[in-house]
Amino acid sequence: SQSRYGHEIYKVYKSKKFKAEELAEKVGMKRRNLYKIFDKNSIEVELLCKFSNAMEYDFFELFLSKENKKALNSKKN
Repeated sequence: SQSRYGHEIYKVYKSKKFKAEELAEKVGMKRRNLYKIFDKNSIEVELLCKFSNAMEYDFFELFLSKENKKALNSKKN
Protein backbone atom coordinates (compact mmCIF):
# COMPACT_ATOMS: atom_id res chain seq x y z
CA SER A 1 0.00 0.00 0.00
CA GLN A 2 1.16 3.49 -0.74
CA SER A 3 2.10 5.80 2.09
CA ARG A 4 -0.39 8.62 2.41
CA TYR A 5 1.75 11.23 4.12
CA GLY A 6 4.93 10.69 2.18
CA HIS A 7 3.07 10.38 -1.10
CA GLU A 8 1.19 13.66 -0.60
CA ILE A 9 4.43 15.47 0.27
CA TYR A 10 5.98 13.96 -2.86
CA LYS A 11 3.07 15.15 -5.03
CA VAL A 12 3.43 18.74 -3.78
CA TYR A 13 7.22 18.51 -4.17
CA LYS A 14 6.78 17.49 -7.83
CA SER A 15 4.01 19.99 -8.58
CA LYS A 16 6.08 22.88 -7.24
CA LYS A 17 9.12 21.65 -9.21
CA PHE A 18 11.55 21.68 -6.30
CA LYS A 19 15.00 20.22 -6.69
CA ALA A 20 15.67 17.50 -4.12
CA GLU A 21 18.80 19.23 -2.82
CA GLU A 22 16.93 22.52 -2.42
CA LEU A 23 14.04 21.03 -0.45
CA ALA A 24 16.30 18.84 1.68
CA GLU A 25 18.33 21.90 2.64
CA LYS A 26 15.20 23.92 3.48
CA VAL A 27 13.95 21.24 5.89
CA GLY A 28 17.41 20.52 7.28
CA MET A 29 18.14 17.00 6.08
CA LYS A 30 20.25 15.08 3.61
CA ARG A 31 18.81 14.42 0.16
CA ARG A 32 18.76 10.65 0.72
CA ASN A 33 16.63 11.18 3.84
CA LEU A 34 14.19 13.29 1.84
CA TYR A 35 13.48 10.30 -0.39
CA LYS A 36 12.85 8.17 2.72
CA ILE A 37 10.20 10.68 3.83
CA PHE A 38 8.32 10.15 0.56
CA ASP A 39 7.87 6.48 1.56
CA LYS A 40 6.69 7.13 5.12
CA ASN A 41 3.22 6.23 6.35
CA SER A 42 3.46 8.77 9.16
CA ILE A 43 5.38 11.93 9.91
CA GLU A 44 6.27 13.89 13.03
CA VAL A 45 4.41 17.18 13.50
CA GLU A 46 7.65 19.20 13.69
CA LEU A 47 8.84 17.76 10.39
CA LEU A 48 5.46 18.37 8.75
CA CYS A 49 5.76 22.01 9.87
CA LYS A 50 9.14 22.23 8.16
CA PHE A 51 7.74 20.84 4.91
CA SER A 52 4.72 23.15 5.09
CA ASN A 53 6.96 26.19 5.55
CA ALA A 54 9.55 25.12 2.98
CA MET A 55 6.97 24.44 0.28
CA GLU A 56 4.47 27.12 1.33
CA TYR A 57 1.76 24.47 1.47
CA ASP A 58 -0.60 23.65 4.33
CA PHE A 59 -0.18 19.92 4.83
CA PHE A 60 -2.09 20.14 8.10
CA GLU A 61 -5.21 21.24 6.24
CA LEU A 62 -4.70 18.41 3.75
CA PHE A 63 -4.34 15.71 6.39
CA LEU A 64 -6.99 16.89 8.83
CA SER A 65 -9.94 14.51 8.52
CA LYS A 66 -13.47 15.73 7.88
CA GLU A 67 -14.49 14.51 11.36
CA ASN A 68 -11.72 16.51 13.01
CA LYS A 69 -12.64 19.61 10.99
CA LYS A 70 -16.24 19.30 12.18
CA ALA A 71 -15.09 18.94 15.79
CA LEU A 72 -12.80 21.97 15.52
CA ASN A 73 -15.50 24.08 13.90
CA SER A 74 -18.05 23.18 16.57
CA LYS A 75 -15.60 24.27 19.27
CA LYS A 76 -15.17 27.67 17.60
CA ASN A 77 -18.92 28.45 17.85
